[in-house]
Amino acid sequence: MALFFCFNTLPLIKGVIYSFTNFKGYGSYDWVGLRNYKDLFTDSRVGGSYLFTFKLAIVATIVTNVLSLILALGLNSKIRFKSALRGAYFIPNVLGALVVGYIFNYFFTYILPAFGKMIGNKTLSSSMLSSTSLAWVAIVIVCAWQAIAMNTIIYISGLQTVPEDVYEAGAIDGATGWNKFKNLTFPLILPFFTINMVLCVKNFLMVFDQIMALTKGGPAQSTESISYLIYQNGMAGGQFGFQSANAVIFFLVIVAISVTQMTVLGKRRSSYDRGKYKTNKPAMIFLVLGLITIAFPLYLTVVIAFKQPSEMTNSISGILSLPSSWSLENFREAMRVTDFWNSLGNSLFITLVTVALSIVIHSMIGYAIGRNKAHSKGYNLVYLYIVSGMFVPFAILMMPLVKQTAQMGLNNRFGVILLYVVFYMPMNVLLYTGYLKNIPIALEEAACVDGASTWTTYWKIVFPIMRPMHATVAVLTALGTWNDVMTPLVIMSGGEQNTLPLAQLTFQTQFGTNYNLAFASYLLALLPILIFYLICQKQILNGVVNGAVK
Repeated sequence: MALFFCFNTLPLIKGVIYSFTNFKGYGSYDWVGLRNYKDLFTDSRVGGSYLFTFKLAIVATIVTNVLSLILALGLNSKIRFKSALRGAYFIPNVLGALVVGYIFNYFFTYILPAFGKMIGNKTLSSSMLSSTSLAWVAIVIVCAWQAIAMNTIIYISGLQTVPEDVYEAGAIDGATGWNKFKNLTFPLILPFFTINMVLCVKNFLMVFDQIMALTKGGPAQSTESISYLIYQNGMAGGQFGFQSANAVIFFLVIVAISVTQMTVLGKRRSSYDRGKYKTNKPAMIFLVLGLITIAFPLYLTVVIAFKQPSEMTNSISGILSLPSSWSLENFREAMRVTDFWNSLGNSLFITLVTVALSIVIHSMIGYAIGRNKAHSKGYNLVYLYIVSGMFVPFAILMMPLVKQTAQMGLNNRFGVILLYVVFYMPMNVLLYTGYLKNIPIALEEAACVDGASTWTTYWKIVFPIMRPMHATVAVLTALGTWNDVMTPLVIMSGGEQNTLPLAQLTFQTQFGTNYNLAFASYLLALLPILIFYLICQKQILNGVVNGAVK
């Protein structure tokens, strides 16, 4: 509780206080009352960022949920290589958004224009990222490409909860095809639809990494998201107080939208009465062809990483052709420039310690709350207080945390770990308290009769039984921690404390025009998490499914 208050609630309160001042991030400041809030509504740049962010969130949410639901229906049907296909379609979710953004940046800047010139299409002949009218479409494509993976698995989790006898009864009544989906399947997976809609809107509203990698808010500030604007002007633009007010409004918007979504979709769910898909060759062909969208960016990364600058051309065939010789020179140079082993060590240290602390601390909190909140208003309030942290965007905590961690001497790896433990507490406590419902209280009562203390009962009986949820928490926490850019970017000063994603950001800023070296660096950053995923694919997918069901 103290940890959560110190690094979540306290920065939130400080952010609100700063929003009533003219603080620049340094020096003294004066109280200005509501002036910052009034100025927000007349600032065209702020208004433009809200319009862009909402447009992005709405379109990306629709695209992501439509495509992920179609994929889930196909992957849940009777097809060959089902596990392999599910594993392949989840790959985008394990990759870092920043590195993926850099890869797609090259695609939109060089490959797509070359293809446009080849087919004689004027719109595609120039980079989408340089167009004020099309750059946002490119960002939607990249955001959806990554988000579809997680949404698909969540929908599959929902489809697996639909009883087979529901379909059998529907078949007797003549329900087939679209009618079966509309009247039987969709009503029964509405809870999972609600989860995906809320998470999509929330995550897309807070988009940052993709903006940083693709456009940096350009061209002409047409793709500045709210989070990017708060970071850019609040951290370095001397608008600490003004952007704090922006962050407060942003926080209220996210809370209002999330609550509205859950209320509306919850009512819709209650209006339905609860009452095997067989796939065909076209469905199988569709899923296999869909793998091209997963494989192509990875193929592009590998091919360019091994090529020499002399082999790079502006033609499609030249870009996609295999290297004349498979040399590791680019990788050796990229490892030297990015200080790869140091960055890898930092990422491993931060991720492993965060996962270990999260499992120990969050499981104990979940146990204490889960066993008491049903008959204690106090514990129930604590539960709601912690879980409500899921709706607090990092944008409103960012600037107060930078000052707070610096003052406490925590602007280092240990400070980042501490923040991650706090940031993942709401979701993990929610998962643990949900899982405890499956553990019979009789086991603990029997241990108590035998003289075991609560502490002994927890560690000897309850903690081992929660092993499946430990795996789920470990997977979700590890993936989020490993790929995160924003927290180490604003908390740590860089240099010797770079994580792998942060090293890519630094490298891209300094050496981004050397594409062969850049792609070798991207591939080095992707390899550790890809190897981890290939080895632990089954456990990772099962963990995500367990989390979605809980």
